[in-house]
Amino acid sequence: MALSTSWREAPSRCLPVFYLGGDSVNRSILRAFSVFAVTLMLSCSVKPSIHVFNNSTQRIIVEAGQNKFIAEPGEEVSFVWGNEELTIVIGTTRVRYSISTVPPGYVRTGWLRAHVTFQLEADGKVFILRSHDRPPVIAASYRQPPGYPLAPIAHIVR
Repeated sequence: MALSTSWREAPSRCLPVFYLGGDSVNRSILRAFSVFAVTLMLSCSVKPSIHVFNNSTQRIIVEAGQNKFIAEPGEEVSFVWGNEELTIVIGTTRVRYSISTVPPGYVRTGWLRAHVTFQLEADGKVFILRSHDRPPVIAASYRQPPGYPLAPIAHIVR
C-alpha cells in the first residue's frame, strides 16, 4: 500500500489526510478518528480554570474545595473550578462570595478549558476581568456585567 501526501496524487474524493489507497480505508480512518475525537471531548473536564489576582495590600488565601492557595499582594492563584462559591481569607476574615453567571466576553478560551480571571481589591470587592485583560487592571475603569463586582455573602471572623 503506497503512502501519498500530495493532493495531486490522491483521488479528489480523498479526505485531507494521507491517502492510503481506497475509499474503504479512508472511511475507516475517518470513523476511528471521529470516535477518538468524541471520546476525548467527552472525557475532558468542562470546568473552567479560575484565576484570582490579589490586588489588595494583604496576603490572601483562596479556598477551593479542600485546597488552599496563598497569594501575596500582586500575585495570582489558579485552580479548576468545582463550586459556585468562592472563599477568600483576608487577614483574619474569611469571606464567601457567590459567583454570578459569567458572560462570554469575560471568558478566555484555552486548550480544552475556559479561563476566568477575577481581581480582588483592597476593599474586598471581587471584579471579573474581560477576556483580553491581564491583571492588574484598574477594574473600576470599565462597567462590570450584572452581578459584578462580587459582594460578600458572608463574613466569618476567625
